[in-house]
Amino acid sequence: MLFRSDIVELIRMNVRLPERAMGDLRAQITALRTGERRFSELLDRYGREPVLKAIATIMDQSEVAARARTRSIPDGVYEAESFMDDDGVEISKRIPIKVRVIVAGDEMTIDLTEVSKQVRGGFNAAATTGYGCSQVAYKCLTSPTDYPINEGSFRALKVKMTPGTVVSAVRPAAMRTWMSFPMTVADTILKAMEQAVPERTIAGHHADLCVGRVSGLAPDSGRLFIGHLGPTGGGWGAKHNEDRKSTRLNSSHITISYA
Repeated sequence: MLFRSDIVELIRMNVRLPERAMGDLRAQITALRTGERRFSELLDRYGREPVLKAIATIMDQSEVAARARTRSIPDGVYEAESFMDDDGVEISKRIPIKVRVIVAGDEMTIDLTEVSKQVRGGFNAAATTGYGCSQVAYKCLTSPTDYPINEGSFRALKVKMTPGTVVSAVRPAAMRTWMSFPMTVADTILKAMEQAVPERTIAGHHADLCVGRVSGLAPDSGRLFIGHLGPTGGGWGAKHNEDRKSTRLNSSHITISYA
């Protein structure tokens, strides 16, 4: 792997907390190099074709399991609606979340085309998030633990979106650094499927994580600091046969980072 010190320096000059950011970057590079080394070791030990065939088999097995679980859901069209309170700019103006789930045989289609258009406030997310929250809901509905998460796990899932929604935002939308709408979209998908498989769904959860931040110049050194309090979460939804997870299970922490 080629290390480009000029690119690293460019990144360093464009972040507020270079010491912390460079530590994260080094950790990511180390993870990539470790993965590359371990994969090469597998190829050396077993050969290219057996390794690739094993990977394909694992994905195919996940697909078979996912399709079998999808067939256990009654065919039909299931809809649900929810909302977010507002976008932080137009206060108290609710942001509608409407989803439609179509189950046909061993395939499921999650239609997000009627989710709210992207908003003025910083609560938007890119299209990868629309796919991601749909995959989370689908995995919960089909099998939370029985088979691994990989590409094969989602071959039976189709996601419909249009550009320009809060989970498929386009430029120049203000984007959120953490998820809020997508978590509520996943909850709404589960709400729709309560009509078909209530034993596999849960009630809505807290839908966001709160982080308090304070920044300034340290009086002893004059260096910029940013303090983070959190993240602080909330309770999770109850199941048909079990109470929710308590808010008290969530913890907070304080970190101080210097530029």
